[in-house]
Amino acid sequence: MNSAKPFISVIMPVRNEAEFIERSLRAVINQDYDKDKYEILVADGMSNDGTTEILNKFESKYSFLHLIQNKKNNTPSGLNLAISSAIGEIIIRVDGHCEIPSDYISKCVVLLSKIKADVIGGPINTKPNGKSYIAKGISYVTSHPFGVGNSMFRISKFSGYVDTVPFGAYRRDVFGKIGNFNENLERNQDNELCSRVLESGGRIYMTDELLVNYYNQRYLTGLLKQAFKTGMWHISTLMNNVNSFRLRHFTPFAFVTFTITLLVLSVFKSELPLIIFYFLAGIYLLFLLLSTLHISIKKGAIFVIILPVIFFSYHFAYGIGTWMGIFKLLKNSPKAKYFRFN
Repeated sequence: MNSAKPFISVIMPVRNEAEFIERSLRAVINQDYDKDKYEILVADGMSNDGTTEILNKFESKYSFLHLIQNKKNNTPSGLNLAISSAIGEIIIRVDGHCEIPSDYISKCVVLLSKIKADVIGGPINTKPNGKSYIAKGISYVTSHPFGVGNSMFRISKFSGYVDTVPFGAYRRDVFGKIGNFNENLERNQDNELCSRVLESGGRIYMTDELLVNYYNQRYLTGLLKQAFKTGMWHISTLMNNVNSFRLRHFTPFAFVTFTITLLVLSVFKSELPLIIFYFLAGIYLLFLLLSTLHISIKKGAIFVIILPVIFFSYHFAYGIGTWMGIFKLLKNSPKAKYFRFN
């Protein structure tokens, strides 16, 4: 990388983000990096909630912000359109629900010049999307190990080499080496791309110097819909790239599978399935109780009631989504031409 400041491309795929887009955009616009040294490329997936009108206003005001129409209407297509238009030496991926600090670009540039990594990123600080107890509970569940497993960028401020980062800063040549985001994947495209980075011999580094605020779902229904779709798309992700497998992605699937299987077997009046079911249920409830107490002691007694519902429904929706992904795979397997095993 040259000693002079490199040109940066910030890419942002969005769709129907009218509620958040101004906050996210202003965070990117108000960077301390020289304005003539970076561009913002926003790929709008045919929004119909007023997002496009907001983006047009920003584009007319800021010459370094460019709006791209993403007619395919999914995240990886938007990312790839932005990458194709980008001219930066470094490409930084953000989205309409995150808020980066004012020195984010500057730190990405400095860290990429010092650290032997192809991709760098930071942990996310999950913020409540509203003042309700449900919104707060959702933010606690999706940033707790019992909620999301060992996903380092969600549960810690760890610094070191990892398997994925959510909002990566990529050296431009990464995409020339491994290709762009997989447009067959509506979800989990970051995980799949990061798997290809690692397969190619590249390295991914996470540092707490790049902490990003992220605003999760406001309502439980939105969280469950998100969990269901993420679980479902993990099957397609796995089929596209078997090396993207992470145990944490399939723990809810195992939880749902064991629960339903043991309950069905108990119908045949066999004591063993019931004994195993009660044993596993006891372990789950123990971790559920400990996790709930761990959060409630810090955040308030009201969460003793709220968190168990969110934890259980989140895990169950994720697991059912994974089963739906398997059913879709079996249904469409003769037509599936995009599977890739390494």
